[in-house]
Amino acid sequence: QVGEYEESVGTCYLFSESDAESKPPSDETTPSDENTNKPAGSSKQAPSKEVNHLASVQKILKFRPINAEAPAAQSISG
Repeated sequence: QVGEYEESVGTCYLFSESDAESKPPSDETTPSDENTNKPAGSSKQAPSKEVNHLASVQKILKFRPINAEAPAAQSISG
Protein backbone atom coordinates (compact mmCIF):
# COMPACT_ATOMS: atom_id res chain seq x y z
CA GLN A 1 0.00 0.00 0.00
CA VAL A 2 1.67 3.12 -1.24
CA GLY A 3 0.62 6.53 0.01
CA GLU A 4 -0.80 7.99 3.18
CA TYR A 5 -3.49 6.12 5.08
CA GLU A 6 -5.48 7.01 8.15
CA GLU A 7 -5.98 4.24 10.68
CA SER A 8 -9.02 3.54 12.76
CA VAL A 9 -10.11 0.60 14.88
CA GLY A 10 -13.36 -1.08 13.88
CA THR A 11 -15.25 -3.43 16.18
CA CYS A 12 -17.74 -6.03 14.99
CA TYR A 13 -20.17 -7.59 17.48
CA LEU A 14 -22.02 -10.87 16.92
CA PHE A 15 -25.29 -11.54 18.76
CA SER A 16 -27.86 -14.32 18.79
CA GLU A 17 -31.57 -13.76 19.27
CA SER A 18 -34.06 -16.23 20.72
CA ASP A 19 -37.55 -16.14 22.15
CA ALA A 20 -37.44 -15.26 25.83
CA GLU A 21 -39.21 -17.49 28.30
CA SER A 22 -42.40 -15.89 29.53
CA LYS A 23 -42.22 -14.96 33.18
CA PRO A 24 -45.32 -15.63 35.27
CA PRO A 25 -46.72 -12.49 36.90
CA SER A 26 -45.69 -12.18 40.52
CA ASP A 27 -48.30 -11.99 43.27
CA GLU A 28 -46.73 -8.82 44.66
CA THR A 29 -47.62 -6.64 41.69
CA THR A 30 -51.10 -5.31 41.15
CA PRO A 31 -52.36 -3.53 38.04
CA SER A 32 -52.42 0.23 38.33
CA ASP A 33 -55.60 2.27 37.82
CA GLU A 34 -54.27 3.46 34.46
CA ASN A 35 -54.01 -0.07 33.11
CA THR A 36 -57.45 -1.17 34.31
CA ASN A 37 -59.22 1.71 32.53
CA LYS A 38 -57.69 0.94 29.13
CA PRO A 39 -59.36 -1.41 26.65
CA ALA A 40 -57.83 -4.89 26.50
CA GLY A 41 -56.77 -4.41 22.86
CA SER A 42 -54.44 -1.51 23.67
CA SER A 43 -52.28 -3.55 26.07
CA LYS A 44 -50.73 -5.72 23.34
CA GLN A 45 -47.01 -6.12 23.70
CA ALA A 46 -44.47 -7.46 21.25
CA PRO A 47 -43.18 -10.93 22.11
CA SER A 48 -40.07 -10.79 24.27
CA LYS A 49 -36.72 -11.64 22.72
CA GLU A 50 -33.51 -12.57 24.46
CA VAL A 51 -30.27 -11.27 22.94
CA ASN A 52 -26.96 -12.93 23.82
CA HIS A 53 -23.48 -11.65 22.98
CA LEU A 54 -21.52 -14.34 21.13
CA ALA A 55 -18.28 -12.67 20.03
CA SER A 56 -16.54 -9.42 19.18
CA VAL A 57 -13.62 -8.76 16.86
CA GLN A 58 -11.44 -5.66 16.60
CA LYS A 59 -9.62 -4.88 13.36
CA ILE A 60 -7.36 -2.01 12.34
CA LEU A 61 -8.93 -0.34 9.32
CA LYS A 62 -6.88 1.79 6.94
CA PHE A 63 -8.50 4.57 4.94
CA ARG A 64 -6.87 6.51 2.15
CA PRO A 65 -8.01 10.15 2.07
CA ILE A 66 -9.41 11.23 -1.28
CA ASN A 67 -7.60 14.22 -2.72
CA ALA A 68 -10.22 16.71 -3.92
CA GLU A 69 -7.83 18.10 -6.57
CA ALA A 70 -7.12 14.72 -8.24
CA PRO A 71 -9.57 13.08 -10.65
CA ALA A 72 -11.63 10.28 -9.10
CA ALA A 73 -10.18 7.63 -11.46
CA GLN A 74 -6.64 8.31 -10.23
CA SER A 75 -7.57 8.11 -6.56
CA ILE A 76 -9.36 4.77 -7.08
CA SER A 77 -6.65 3.09 -9.18
CA GLY A 78 -3.96 4.58 -6.96
